[in-house]
Amino acid sequence: MFWLDFMALSFAGVDDEVAPTSTRVWTVIEHTRFFAAIDLFPQGPWKAIAKDIGTRTPRQIQTHAQKYRDKLFRQSKAPKLPT
Repeated sequence: MFWLDFMALSFAGVDDEVAPTSTRVWTVIEHTRFFAAIDLFPQGPWKAIAKDIGTRTPRQIQTHAQKYRDKLFRQSKAPKLPT
């Protein structure tokens, strides 16, 4: 589904804004779609990823991706506990 949406956006000239949503916690479905899209396109296009998720703006996607990358970086730098 994401790839088809991406291709449609490439040719459609979609507006920059998606209908704004209120600030709320990300759902499991939103996270699943986010992770699938980030695996394919780690640096965007944020508009296409937002369209695929459907409930978040490009800015929310970009911010979420930045926080996700920061979390991964912190986890990679955390001292390993002995097992």
